[in-house]
Amino acid sequence: MIPIAELASYRDIPVFSWLANEESLDDKTKVTTLVRVIYPLSQLGGIGILFFSGLNWFRLVMISTAAPESIAYANSLEAAVQSFSVIGFNLVHHYSQVSTNISGTSLDEMFNAIKYEGRIIILVVSDSELRKYMIHADRLGMSSGDYQFFYVKTTLPSPADMKNLQSTDFWKKGDADDEAARKGFENLLYVGTHYRTIILGETKTDQNWQVKAVSAAQTLFGNDSTMPKALQPDSYSIYLHDCVMLYGLALNMTGGNATAVNGTSIRNAAVDVSFQGLSGEIILTQFADRFPYLSIYDLNVTGMFSLVAYLYYTKINGTIETVTDVDDIRWGNGLTSRTYTPPDTPPCGFYNELCPTDNNLTASQTALYAGLGCGMLAAMLIVFLLYRIWKKEQDLNDSTWKVKYQDLDFRIAKNSKSFMALSTAFTQSDGCLTDGTASYTEKYGVTDNTGKSGIDGGDVLKSNNHLAKLKGQIVYLKRLKKQKVKVDRKLLKEMKTLLGIKHTNVASLIGMCTEPGNVSVIWEHCAKGRLCDILENDDIKLDTMFKLSLAIDICKGLEYIYKSDLKYHGNLKSTNCVVDSRWTCKLSDFGPRTIYKNFHNENSDWKTRAESLFWTAPEHLRKWIVQHQKTGSIQGDIYSFGIIAKELVTRDSPFGCEAYIPADEIINKVAATLKVPFRPKFPHMSDDVETMKQTMAIEALKTKVECDRKYDCYDGEVFQSVRRTLVADRTAQLEDEKRKNRCSVIPNASSQDSSKQYYSHLRENRDQEIEDTESSEEETLPDLCEKIKHSDVFKDGQNKLPSADLIQLSSKLPSLQLFDSDQEDADH
Repeated sequence: MIPIAELASYRDIPVFSWLANEESLDDKTKVTTLVRVIYPLSQLGGIGILFFSGLNWFRLVMISTAAPESIAYANSLEAAVQSFSVIGFNLVHHYSQVSTNISGTSLDEMFNAIKYEGRIIILVVSDSELRKYMIHADRLGMSSGDYQFFYVKTTLPSPADMKNLQSTDFWKKGDADDEAARKGFENLLYVGTHYRTIILGETKTDQNWQVKAVSAAQTLFGNDSTMPKALQPDSYSIYLHDCVMLYGLALNMTGGNATAVNGTSIRNAAVDVSFQGLSGEIILTQFADRFPYLSIYDLNVTGMFSLVAYLYYTKINGTIETVTDVDDIRWGNGLTSRTYTPPDTPPCGFYNELCPTDNNLTASQTALYAGLGCGMLAAMLIVFLLYRIWKKEQDLNDSTWKVKYQDLDFRIAKNSKSFMALSTAFTQSDGCLTDGTASYTEKYGVTDNTGKSGIDGGDVLKSNNHLAKLKGQIVYLKRLKKQKVKVDRKLLKEMKTLLGIKHTNVASLIGMCTEPGNVSVIWEHCAKGRLCDILENDDIKLDTMFKLSLAIDICKGLEYIYKSDLKYHGNLKSTNCVVDSRWTCKLSDFGPRTIYKNFHNENSDWKTRAESLFWTAPEHLRKWIVQHQKTGSIQGDIYSFGIIAKELVTRDSPFGCEAYIPADEIINKVAATLKVPFRPKFPHMSDDVETMKQTMAIEALKTKVECDRKYDCYDGEVFQSVRRTLVADRTAQLEDEKRKNRCSVIPNASSQDSSKQYYSHLRENRDQEIEDTESSEEETLPDLCEKIKHSDVFKDGQNKLPSADLIQLSSKLPSLQLFDSDQEDADH
């Protein structure tokens, strides 16, 4: 089989095998187009090691005959034990190629030698010889429960074999050796490796197959004397049947034309095929080898073998699951595995070396015991570390986050009386979305051609390219222009981190579709849509407390992200802040960064979408413009939050006052290291008391975030000094702004009175603040921020925070200055 498989691999021709289970074909780098419908023997060794380690059996002895199938199974088991020698497994002696007609004398000599070598004996012999082995074991006193035999069946069990296994006929032959045979078999575990050993005998499928096979032979050949008679089919013919079926299904998946596809394509398609065949459920590993079946039988008190453990694999909803169970094992001394397990080494050793008659231990004996203890401890530690590594890899390779595109239902029922169609997109930052996605204005470099919501009255079944139903839940698809995504270890680790991000103010990542042509990131759907759309909609009235509540939600989300493994958002903007049906603001579009990092390679020049960079900090803009590298930081997020705060106050675009300047020129100016940094300006509003309140309140949150990053906000000496400086600077700015407006604008009487009363109150607070000492009992900034955070504020347009508290908070803070988070620009 090896030459055929290697030649076919060279010619890229598929090879479907139904009997090739030898280890020499395990190296798939040489036989890349080989598909095996029968499990490889190497898998049996691995499962056996798992079973032995569970019973704490590490010292083993094996006996195998010269039969070809016995040699193959024995070599596989020996290789498995040797590969796990690092954790303590030791095959003390392998009695290989023993004669199939071994005499009783030779058998007794071998068993007497084994008494000084091990207690766990693996038998790889034929069914016809097994009874003789167990009779001689009983005669030599090896059936009292101290020794345990592990019999591996090397041939496919027939229905008759399984019938005998479930009756006394397996060991009882009606001669003088029946009693010795029974005692011997009470110390034996029977291991089967076929689905019949799990489903317990012949099935209706087996019977139908045999009838159909005989009928087909008679139909084809009739009474032709030159053809063999249509007797019962060979027991391995069921594998041949399943092999042909697998090839046909794999060929259909590749188009159905065997001459139009290569062997590699058919082999890869076969890996994804699963069906119920005559030999059981056909499921292949990633190496195109079939998963194994394993069952273990033990002789019960009735003298018949019963199933005590099994393991097999099945596919449920496209996911391969392991099905296993272990029951109590009854040993030769009548005890069960619930309370006792035979040790692989006698308590006093094989030569009584562990039980000296002299109670005074010598130095060498003490050292020996200490060495053994340390060795066992080291072995346990190695096993534990291996398990941790294995568990970590299993968690990392968990592909539950992968979503099939065909599982998405884009027919969404929309209510025409819904608030508005704000849920069509999160963002199209850096050109990551496909063309024609929803947007809140052209000035942010995105357009909307997906439609809003149903407006014809009643419920309308509408198709939306970015909203879909997944398992009954409405989700949002952020479509990427990438044709394909490489799912490597780096992406797997990042997806694991992103899926663990759970917070009230952070949108949840549902999963990702990695199918070529449909690459999408799937997020939680928020019914009210994006924050930028809400701010642009003049029909929505937002008072001070409503805006402040939205700003607090953003701060909470950022605080959670900073404490998580993500460390920073890196893509914060009002188009990435979404609002759910309860008017809770959530942050979104913070990954996967592995895909977004170098996304510019597949898109046009950054100048064509400069508007999407309005929220990006200057130091990150420089790297983006010069190095074409997308980066992020906590400091950059603070800058982005300042831009959003400005949008909340003015309900205008980030650079609304600079709309006459082209977008790419704005980005160049922001990124430039000028003596006076270029930042978005506020419109003249110093006499607008309500707007100034909003500015001061939201500015409190921004200053608190910056303070938490740069200083210890609860360090009284540092904070009082910083606060006095900020208050003085802010007061001077307000006075200057008031003088300018007094010259250029003549406000009405009510507005003047209100403004004067407000600034008078502000100056009084300033004077009181400057005279205040560190021991003052006045509320500090953190206290006031906490007060706003936990005040009875509802997002229904009602201001329930006393204006005096809001004015007191705002008087302690400077005006909103969107400075560069980089230290270089901060110095300016």
